[in-house]
Amino acid sequence: MYLFHKQHKGGRLYTGALYFVLNEMGYVSKALDGPQIASLFNSFLIHNFEQGSFIKVFQPEEQAQFDCGPNDQRYKYISQARLLLKGF
Repeated sequence: MYLFHKQHKGGRLYTGALYFVLNEMGYVSKALDGPQIASLFNSFLIHNFEQGSFIKVFQPEEQAQFDCGPNDQRYKYISQARLLLKGF
């Protein structure tokens, strides 16, 4: 289990970016919908996010927003997730 402490705004987006990068790196082998992804994350991640909001970040339209350039606000979350997963 991993306990996620939301230290500042953006914690939910960070977990969404983490899933996006895992998918981008080829670690996600099949298409899942938002509730299925949230359920998987909930199996190892303890968090205090509202469940509806947590599920929403894994929806395809939300995930598509992570496919962005350096000038986009979400790019910082992608960069952090890539650094975290570098070497996997």
